Amino acid sequence: MTILVSIIIVLLGCFVVSFIVFGGAQMFIPYFKILLVNFLGIDNQTWESVLSITNATPGVFGIKIAMASGYLISSDQWWGWLLMMGTYLIFIIVPIVMILLISKKYQKIKTNKFMISFFKIMRPVIAGILSSIVINLFISLVVPFVGFNDLGTNFGELDKYFYLKSSSFFSQWRYWCLLGWSIISIPIDIILIKKYNISILLLIIIQIIICMVLFQPWLN
Repeated sequence: MTILVSIIIVLLGCFVVSFIVFGGAQMFIPYFKILLVNFLGIDNQTWESVLSITNATPGVFGIKIAMASGYLISSDQWWGWLLMMGTYLIFIIVPIVMILLISKKYQKIKTNKFMISFFKIMRPVIAGILSSIVINLFISLVVPFVGFNDLGTNFGELDKYFYLKSSSFFSQWRYWCLLGWSIISIPIDIILIKKYNISILLLIIIQIIICMVLFQPWLN
């Protein structure tokens, strides 16, 4: 793939992602992974490093990863900084223009039958997206060894909606301890917070101590 083609793909990719994606980091990650790893050939180690940096630094996730997208394809060349600003501008200009257009036409379109029907259709779609995020986060917290709604390493692997993750630590007896404790700890925490008004910080410290006793990380 030539440099010119890569530049066009990353610019168009940032435009498309900014235009179609609604939500936060959980929504942007799969699309940027497709753009950078599958289409532009960025290796997985670099991709994971980008995720770590963008999650560890303050600011909007989508904007930071869009900027990184422009720089990654330059292979540390000076023009990567210019392209980085290009992907940044494209990513933020799209929603700004959409907001300005909607604000300008809002008085006219709010009574339009088509727009009224459109917003009615979008409500369950948005509810579904938010529900997917909530379910994903809930499963990650309760049973971290279970994968849900995950995108495969290749673009064609879109069938990994629900599967068990392989983990050398959470195996054998730790697997069953994790499963049991994950199920019973949530209702116990809710009772302690609501009925006895226990501080959340104190509850976190207690949970850490209990998990250290249960899982004994110092053992092989």
